[in-house]
Amino acid sequence: MARTSRIARLSIAAAAGAVILAGSVSSYAAEPTDQAAAGGWVYFGADNGSTGCELFRTNGSTTELVKDIITGTEPGYPAQPAALGSKVVFGASDGVHGKEPWVSDGTDAGTFMLKDVRLGSGWSNAGGFYTWQGKTYFRANDGSHGRELWVTNGTPGGTKLVKDILPGSAGSEPAFFAGMGNKVYFAANKDLWVSDGTTAGTKKVKDLNSKGTWGITGLGKKIVFTASAKGKGRELWVSTGTKKGTKLLKDIRKGSKGSDPEQGARVGKKVVFSAYDKSHGRELWVTNGTKKGTKLLKDLKKGKKSANAGVFSAAGSKAYFVADGGSNVYTVWKTNGTKAGTSKVASFNRGGSYDYPESFATAGAVTYFQAWSGSTLKEQVWRTNGTAAGTTRVTSIPGGVSDCGSN
Repeated sequence: MARTSRIARLSIAAAAGAVILAGSVSSYAAEPTDQAAAGGWVYFGADNGSTGCELFRTNGSTTELVKDIITGTEPGYPAQPAALGSKVVFGASDGVHGKEPWVSDGTDAGTFMLKDVRLGSGWSNAGGFYTWQGKTYFRANDGSHGRELWVTNGTPGGTKLVKDILPGSAGSEPAFFAGMGNKVYFAANKDLWVSDGTTAGTKKVKDLNSKGTWGITGLGKKIVFTASAKGKGRELWVSTGTKKGTKLLKDIRKGSKGSDPEQGARVGKKVVFSAYDKSHGRELWVTNGTKKGTKLLKDLKKGKKSANAGVFSAAGSKAYFVADGGSNVYTVWKTNGTKAGTSKVASFNRGGSYDYPESFATAGAVTYFQAWSGSTLKEQVWRTNGTAAGTTRVTSIPGGVSDCGSN
């Protein structure tokens, strides 16, 4: 059940139908979640006690095993699914090949490996799946190029290396994908890059002389992201997709330490995120892509103490996120991008140090997430309609749900 890709965890210890949360949460720059909604179903990895960690799905009333990728208790390690139409693309291993890109239409026969990127039993560690404009982008290592940018249209023939951004075996480690127009923006080799899915159309947007680029979020004809440029700490940047249009948006915490903005979620014409300033600690912020429109949205924990808002996920006209609610309490919140429209959904007692509500995925009017549900049930799938009464546990899988090893 360990989630090695997470810097910190929130935890749930609650009975089904009663939502009660707690602890201290450190936020992080998000990457793909461990659930995806497609065709009215939510897909995730779980261990029912006899299959090992395999691919399951639920529609809120029916929960079923999609495929036992490796027959028996050996896990197939399905992880980081991304919807591609009515299908999902994810990483998995069948025991003969390493962790490679797979696709599923929800049936046993329709669940198969797309490509053996790293031939034989070696692991390509395919991960970071993100879908935009009918294509799913991801990173993988074919053994010659290091982890580089790949793309798939959901067919074996349409799964290919896009570009060897950092020539050689080291790899540029593409991450934090976000769409704008007909292109995808992402971080690679510490800078901001863009791709239309072709080699020629994949290029660096601007040399930021940065220590890194993180947390990219699309905002209409702009993207906002975090970068650490020379002489400044990690701060919020904006880009229109051009060199000239890529610049520091706001120096929230002046000096070399920076405000360290976390990857947020789009709500209408705004992006909500968390950032740190000396007066409020790490709290909830909002931006419309302009310096003037970038401001503290709500001080969830009054004064200099941090609420550490994180795990942002867009859900229609609102976004969900998780924050430290005080003494041994964590809180799931929702916001529409305004102070008045920011409120608690549910609170939970702490169940463990590193298990917290995460992997939010929205199907229609309902949002699903994974949360700790006690020492017996471990982590399970929950659902919410944005109210405390409408937040209930969906699954009771004996071995619990799991990220099955994220990349």
